[in-house]
Amino acid sequence: MSINEYLRKNIKESPIYDGVVPADKLSDDSGVSSEDIIKLNANENPFGKALELTNELSSINIHEYPDPNQIKLRKTLSEYTGAKFEQIVASSGSDELIDILIRLFLDPSDKLIDAQPTFGMYEFFAKIQGAEVLSISRKSDFSIDTDSISKTIDKSTKLIFIASPNNPTGNTIEKDELIWLLNQKIMVVVDETYFEFCGESYMELINTDPKLKRRIFDTFSGGVERTAKRFDIDEANTLLKLTEGIADAASTLSGVRLQDSVTK
Repeated sequence: MSINEYLRKNIKESPIYDGVVPADKLSDDSGVSSEDIIKLNANENPFGKALELTNELSSINIHEYPDPNQIKLRKTLSEYTGAKFEQIVASSGSDELIDILIRLFLDPSDKLIDAQPTFGMYEFFAKIQGAEVLSISRKSDFSIDTDSISKTIDKSTKLIFIASPNNPTGNTIEKDELIWLLNQKIMVVVDETYFEFCGESYMELINTDPKLKRRIFDTFSGGVERTAKRFDIDEANTLLKLTEGIADAASTLSGVRLQDSVTK
């Protein structure tokens, strides 16, 4: 009897995600010292020891449960991003937020639009959820193909992620294209993980354009989500609480695992 007989069908059919190759492996393959390797594709901080964070990290009580509301972190991120404290959800990297949003909005019968090429985790998590992924090729300049997207949207199409700047092409979405998307009958997630590389953000649309019919989510590196209402404030608050609830549960479980490993 094989374990494969018990696996969910969509799990067996889901693509394998190839993670970022660690620096020591790249060093072995290339002969370049790991200290001289900077992985821009991983959006990692290349300064390492130069940040001198040893004392700060040692002051963290890793034997305690983490703050489920991430109050200090969210206050600091509010100052950095300009977003309101209550608009921020912190998580263990943006991958967790992508997973949470997909689980919140997509049933197995629902569809996600994936503007290829783009970040692979949108497709990965959608297929894990059992949703259908509609791959729409970008134009020759890597801008989104609004005509093709328009023909694809139906009552089962619920969600689209737009990385801006896009991974791996580096281009940002034009404002008129984003406005067009936001006026379609679909949830739009703007993933600004690589914002620092271009300095362009559409976060201001969250609060300044009441004409938009859909919600816009905005994430950036470190797993921060900024979100705002597009229908009414109660609905937006409910969504934030749902997102926070799942992220908080995951962070508490991480704390339990870390606590167990320390005590053992």
